[in-house]
Amino acid sequence: MSFSKDPPYCLTGSCRGATSIARNSIKKGCSRPMRLIESRDNSNRQMDNQREIIEEFLIESNESLAQLDLDFVALEERPDDQDLLSSIFRAIHTIKGVSGFLGFTILGAVTHHAENILSQLRDGDRKLTHELTDLLLETFDAVKKILAEIESTSEEGDDDCKELVARLETACRVSTVEQASDEFADEPDGVEEAAAEVPELAVEAPTAPAPQQPTPAPATPQSRPSRTRKSSRRVRRLPIRIFGSGSKPSTT
Repeated sequence: MSFSKDPPYCLTGSCRGATSIARNSIKKGCSRPMRLIESRDNSNRQMDNQREIIEEFLIESNESLAQLDLDFVALEERPDDQDLLSSIFRAIHTIKGVSGFLGFTILGAVTHHAENILSQLRDGDRKLTHELTDLLLETFDAVKKILAEIESTSEEGDDDCKELVARLETACRVSTVEQASDEFADEPDGVEEAAAEVPELAVEAPTAPAPQQPTPAPATPQSRPSRTRKSSRRVRRLPIRIFGSGSKPSTT
């Protein structure tokens, strides 16, 4: 199978080295250049698609952060506004999800821990304090810096933000401990309320036991006459037995 020197396919978009390899292969009658060009075209299309996705991600993220700044200023005046908290949470949640899809690990770690804190604020598990406000503002500035680095170099930069991530993680754990302490402190009140709801049981006074009938003492057997009495009777009868009934004892 041979190829003509003027191939019907287009080599637009391939590098100069790939073009020379394809031409040499065509001269030798090899079918490899078609597969090489198609592979290179696919790779170029994937890179172009990736770049387009990143550009759309940067545009949407910057717009979300601009609205987030306005919402956060309003949140400092109304810290319990659920609509503002939900809007800020959604912005950070979206940036975290897309950054994980695109492989931006540093941006994903920062937004992940910020999302956890915003979730606690939205659910009412903690209050927005001055320290927490400063930490979140620092986090938003770090996100903007990473996005600017991605826009200029397609990379996240040299700053791994480990110190910021550690402080965000610590702040999230502190809220969990405080929540557990509050639940433990509220437990005695709940016990008292539960005890108050238990109906009182009527307690009957104990009845006096019926008097027991005295048991009669067992009858004692009559004592037999002592042996001394029997012996006295024998003494009285002794003269009769010795002298008999017809004779009397002589007296001197």
